Amino acid sequence: MLYGLKGNGKSCVTRIKMAKNDFTDAYKKIAEQILAVPETVVHMTIVQMAELCETSEASIVRFCKQIGYEGFNDMKINLAGEISIGNQSIQENVVEGDDDETILQKVFSSEIQALMSTRDMINTKAFRRAVDSIIAANKVEFYAYGNSCPLASDAHYRMLKIGINSYMGVDILDSLMHANMMTPMDVAIGISHSGSTKHTCAAMETAKNHGAVTICVTSYDKSPIAQISDICLLASSNETTIFRTVAMESRMAQMAILDALYVAVAFRRLEKSKRFIHLTDKLLSEEKY
Repeated sequence: MLYGLKGNGKSCVTRIKMAKNDFTDAYKKIAEQILAVPETVVHMTIVQMAELCETSEASIVRFCKQIGYEGFNDMKINLAGEISIGNQSIQENVVEGDDDETILQKVFSSEIQALMSTRDMINTKAFRRAVDSIIAANKVEFYAYGNSCPLASDAHYRMLKIGINSYMGVDILDSLMHANMMTPMDVAIGISHSGSTKHTCAAMETAKNHGAVTICVTSYDKSPIAQISDICLLASSNETTIFRTVAMESRMAQMAILDALYVAVAFRRLEKSKRFIHLTDKLLSEEKY
C-alpha cells in the first residue's frame, strides 16, 4: 500500500487528528490537552504534562511515539514550530450563541485549514501513482455512499469530460456487479470520509479481488477502505462538533484531492483532453437555449 502522507511534512496537530480514532481513553485525554492549549504544552516538562493529563510519564512518551515522534521533547519542538509560523490547525468550533458573522468566519477558517493541512499531507509519490494508474486504465469506476456520492458523481463526470472511460454505481448492487467485472487493467476509486462504509468497502474489495488498482480518498489511514486500497490519499479532518457526521471539512479536502487528480490527468494527456472537452461542450451546447 502507498499512503498519501508526507512523512516529515505531516504536522503534529494533523498527526493527532488522523490517529484519534485509534487512541485509548488515556491517549485521547493527552490529545485533547495538546489541541486545547498547545501554547502551554510546549513550555511544559513531561512531569507537568503527566500531571495535567492525570497519567504517567511513560504514557506521555508512548503517546508521542504512536504519532511518530521520538519522545515528548521531539513532539514539543514540532508543535512549537507550527505555532511560531502561524500554522496552528486547531479548529475553533461553532458554539451556541455565535452570530451569523462569527459562524461565517469559523466555518471558512476551518475549511481553509483543512485544505492547507491536506495539501501538506499529500505524498507526491502516491498522488503521481494514482494519476499514472488512471491514465493507463481501460476503465475507472467510482464507489461511494451517502454524503460521499456527490463527490464521486462530480469526479466521474469530470473524467468523462476529458475522455476517461468512467463509471459510477447508482446503488450498492449496481456497484458490486460492475466491480465483479473489473480487470487488472482497470482502476477502482472509493470515497469515504470514515473509511468504514460497508457498501463502498465491499465494492472496493470485489474490484481488488479481480486485480483492479484500488485508490481510496478518506480521512483515516487505518480504516477498512485504507487497508483494502493500493493507494490511499488522505484528507485532513477535524469534525468535532454536533455537525461532524456531515464531515464538512473533509468533504472540501476530498473534493480538492479529486480536483487535483482531474487536472493532473487532463494535463498529462492535454491534446486528448482538449479534444474531448471540445466534443462534450459541443454536445451540451445543443441542450442550451
